[in-house]
Amino acid sequence: TIISGMGELHLDIYVERIRREYK
Repeated sequence: TIISGMGELHLDIYVERIRREYK
């Protein structure tokens, strides 16, 4: 899976994008 190393970074960006779209 690609969530081995870039998982943390991707999660941060994903959460920020969802949080911004949820406002």
